[in-house]
Amino acid sequence: MSLVILGIDPGLANTGWGLVECEGNRFASRGYGCISSASDEALPQRLERIHRHLVRLIERESPSECGIENVYFNPTAKTAFATGQARGVALLATAT
Repeated sequence: MSLVILGIDPGLANTGWGLVECEGNRFASRGYGCISSASDEALPQRLERIHRHLVRLIERESPSECGIENVYFNPTAKTAFATGQARGVALLATAT
């Protein structure tokens, strides 16, 4: 039985993702990419873009499991909050 694992590295400017297929002790890359948004775009539209792309990816690839990177300490509070919002959108996308 093979598993498809989706990994997400959330960020407001760039949200990275990767898909790995596992069968027994064999692993193979199934795809990877980055969802980018411009800093001059309004926050709701940036978050919606991340959500929409992740939902499409999940619908297309049907991963068995998903891992989303935690938000670690960031010296800039603004950056930490933005990353947290992007992580929340990624969590929402995986719940649907």
